[in-house]
Amino acid sequence: MLTNTLYEGGPLAWFSASYTPLAWHAPLSVVFGWWWLRRELVAGRARRVALGCAAVGVLWGLWALAWWLPENAADPALLAAGARLGRWPVADFALHAFAFTGLLALAHGLLGRGGWRVAFWPSWVEIVLVAAGLLLFFGALVLPVYPWAPLRLAALVGVAIGALYVNRRREPPGSALDDLAGPVRPPHLLALATMPTVAVAVYAVAGVLEPSADVIRVITAYGLVLGTAVLGWVAFLAALVLTVRRRQE
Repeated sequence: MLTNTLYEGGPLAWFSASYTPLAWHAPLSVVFGWWWLRRELVAGRARRVALGCAAVGVLWGLWALAWWLPENAADPALLAAGARLGRWPVADFALHAFAFTGLLALAHGLLGRGGWRVAFWPSWVEIVLVAAGLLLFFGALVLPVYPWAPLRLAALVGVAIGALYVNRRREPPGSALDDLAGPVRPPHLLALATMPTVAVAVYAVAGVLEPSADVIRVITAYGLVLGTAVLGWVAFLAALVLTVRRRQE
């Protein structure tokens, strides 16, 4: 909620509040990569992990095509930062996909061997250091470009905290973290390889078919950007409504 992308488009442009936080990072990083994968791996349901990873692999392979578009391949800001844009050889994309999936597998493996805690209470030193770092980032990189950013941030944080407060008063005791604790057997981590395998296959097939730029825009810009942004807002608003309705029952 502190990155520049949340505030692009002006004070009244709320599209960026969903894309990418609600549309991508919440469902992919938190729901899938952290909660769902963790739960299935601990339970030893390798087949379900493989199926879920295959679905995300299709998404990954399709999204990678966005960098083939001329406007993205020549992005001056990313090029100045040293990013490697454009179309990659399949072997290079495979190295990228399997390397990052390997890190994901390593993380889940380590969490199951003493790195997982159901409850976490940071010390005041940790709170001060993290808060200072975030404020420094926000003040140095966001405020100079978007001086009205605190207003949007306050609105979003207020809605989120209000909903969490209502939910806490109604939610039964316990924690979802209880279901995520426990070791993961190394053979089950191999199911994660389905994700980069499918992503590379999609990428390779696209390289053979060579879709036009218009086709890639329809898939990425309209399907994976506009579509997920709308679904992100719908999911967020639905969660708020369900939380309030359950509180009133």
